[in-house]
Amino acid sequence: MMMATASKTRTKILDVAEDMLRTRGFNAFSYQDISEQVGIRKASIHYHFPTKEDLGLALLERFGADVKNWASGVVEKSPTEQLEAYFEMTENIISSTTNICVYGVMGTEFWTLPEAMQEAFKKFQRRRDRWLAKILEEGRAQGVFKEVGTPEDQATLIAAAIQGGLQIARSSGEPDRLKSVLRQVRESVLVDS
Repeated sequence: MMMATASKTRTKILDVAEDMLRTRGFNAFSYQDISEQVGIRKASIHYHFPTKEDLGLALLERFGADVKNWASGVVEKSPTEQLEAYFEMTENIISSTTNICVYGVMGTEFWTLPEAMQEAFKKFQRRRDRWLAKILEEGRAQGVFKEVGTPEDQATLIAAAIQGGLQIARSSGEPDRLKSVLRQVRESVLVDS
C-alpha cells in the first residue's frame, strides 16, 4: 500500500511539474510551487526527485516515452498519414493558448539547463529528426512528397517551422497562426497540395 501511495505522489508531482513547465518554463517554478499545488512538503518532493535536475530528467523521460508510444501508433500508416498525424499532435499542444510544447520550452531554455538535461533534449531532437527524415524519404520514394534538399534538411525545416509556429501561436494568443504554418509546411512538402 505504501508503494502505491509513493507512486501516486510521484505521478502527481510530475503532473504538476509538467503543467508548470508548459505554462511557465522549467526555470520559472520551484519545489515550493509544486509543494503548494500538490499539498505536500518540499521534503516529500526531494524524496522522489533529490534535485530539480532529477525532476527535469524524469519529465524528459516521460515525454520521450509519450512520443515513442504515439509514434508506435502511426508507424503502419502511409508517410502522408504519419506527417498529418504529427501535425495533428502539434495542433493538440496549442489547444490552450497558455500551453507550449515541452521541447519548445526546453529548447528556449537550453543553455540554462543542467548538462544532463541538455543531453537528453539533444537525444530527443535527434530521434525526432531521424523519424521525420525517414518518413520524408519514404514519401519521396512513393512520389507523394516533393524533393527539396535532403530529407534531413527538410526535416529540420519542418521541425523549426512547427516550433516557431507554436511559439507565435502561444505568444499572440492566436492558435490559428499555427494552422497557417502547418498549411505552408504541407504545401512545401506534399506533391498534390
